Amino acid sequence: MTIKMLSRDDLNARGIRFHPANLSRLIAKGKFPRPVKLGGNRNSWPEDVIDKWLQMKIAEAEANALDDKVVAARKALAQNAAKARAAKKREREPILKRKTEAEAQ
Repeated sequence: MTIKMLSRDDLNARGIRFHPANLSRLIAKGKFPRPVKLGGNRNSWPEDVIDKWLQMKIAEAEANALDDKVVAARKALAQNAAKARAAKKREREPILKRKTEAEAQ
């Protein structure tokens, strides 16, 4: 079984371009996979771990996009309901005016 290891250059080629300090912060916070120390200053990541991380980030982005669509739909429904209430109130205003005028007499 061969495990392909990815260097920082390989990460960059896959579009994962983090400044080294930012990458260290993400690793410390558990938001990016920890590298495997191969000796000295050489760090590498197993390809399958990085692939899973990318799939997770894509799924998060899709879920957020769906959440944004749900929020937008709810906002549109609320606006439509508010417009309908305002229209209904405008329709009732003349009736209410007539009732108050009749009561005043």
